[in-house]
Amino acid sequence: MPLDAISPAKNLTATLHYLVRTSEKPARYVEEPPPGVPQWNGIDDPHEIRIEDARGREGEFTLDRNGFTLLTAPSQVQDFYSDEEVKRVYYPEVERLLAEVLGASRVFVFDHTVRNSAPTGARISRSACPFQTPHTTRTPKSMLSSRQQRSNRTRRSGATSGTNSSI
Repeated sequence: MPLDAISPAKNLTATLHYLVRTSEKPARYVEEPPPGVPQWNGIDDPHEIRIEDARGREGEFTLDRNGFTLLTAPSQVQDFYSDEEVKRVYYPEVERLLAEVLGASRVFVFDHTVRNSAPTGARISRSACPFQTPHTTRTPKSMLSSRQQRSNRTRRSGATSGTNSSI
């Protein structure tokens, strides 16, 4: 079915595995861990969560109230598995969309990851597999570090901008 096909909204209930906070810093190795080190040292805290389909309710969500908004934004990308095409076509599309919606004077897309389950029998890097737990990919510390690195590159290149914020 095409991604833009209209289908009825479907709500569901799923088990999401959160992390129990302990004194030990949690660590999960995406690839093979060092000898004697567990792949994952966290303690799962499963919760049954109702997940609501937002189709047909797009107007209910605003960036200011919900921290996100839902938009219809068709893309010219034909193959989202092609890094070259995503960088050449999708990055500029996303930059234009964010600038328009947020009123930003400058937007810079710097990274992407395509996550997909491996077809039966195929080998796929664990780092490209879909995550099975709620998570964020950036911590406050890593966001500041990433922002500082981009800011330093901008200064070294002689570029200037009115706003230097990460989105």
